[in-house]
Amino acid sequence: MDFTSVDTWMALLTLTFLEIVLGIDNIIFISIAANKLTEKEQPRALLFRILMLLGLSFLIGLKATIWSFESSIISIHLNGQSIILFLGGIFLLYKSTAEIHHKLEGDPEFRRSHPLGNRAESRRQCGAQPPARTRRR
Repeated sequence: MDFTSVDTWMALLTLTFLEIVLGIDNIIFISIAANKLTEKEQPRALLFRILMLLGLSFLIGLKATIWSFESSIISIHLNGQSIILFLGGIFLLYKSTAEIHHKLEGDPEFRRSHPLGNRAESRRQCGAQPPARTRRR
């Protein structure tokens, strides 16, 4: 590796920037998830998070191929690291989509108990009246 090359320094700068952005993203995600817990549940969640990180660090270290598939078009070699990264990505997509849906749609219990769901509550909060019904002749 040539440390005098501009390409090497650009790659290092890019990776450093990505690590910083993803680290901030993880902090935001964990803080959102932790705020939903009660104060009694937060220490237990912290212990669970530490145990999961230890387990994941072990699984990430698994570099040996678990399953492989080769053809003339594609070659796939799965190890512990690739499986964890794939499943973690799927989990983050699910959780972020669920959070966005929850923020946009509100509480699902309210929607289940009211036929108009959040629309009726939104109209009530802003003082809007439902449209007047007219009789057709």
